[in-house]
Amino acid sequence: AILLTGIVASALAFTIQAFVQQRISSVRAAVILTTEPMFASIFGYLLAGDRLKPMQILGGVFILTGILTGEVLAAIQQQNRK
Repeated sequence: AILLTGIVASALAFTIQAFVQQRISSVRAAVILTTEPMFASIFGYLLAGDRLKPMQILGGVFILTGILTGEVLAAIQQQNRK
């Protein structure tokens, strides 16, 4: 039952991912996929009791800051073009 659930959940997740990736820009998809290791670390900490070292937390902050900066600057530039 666990194996079947894992397979179905993975297949559903990949199907949704492919569906969404076809409908958004490649840049936005890359930005979203860049956050995957950060979210894996957060959920590992919350669900599995993993311990994060200060450098790992700092790396996550850098990733998040870079993504937010890129998205905000792109939105500002797009707003200025209108």
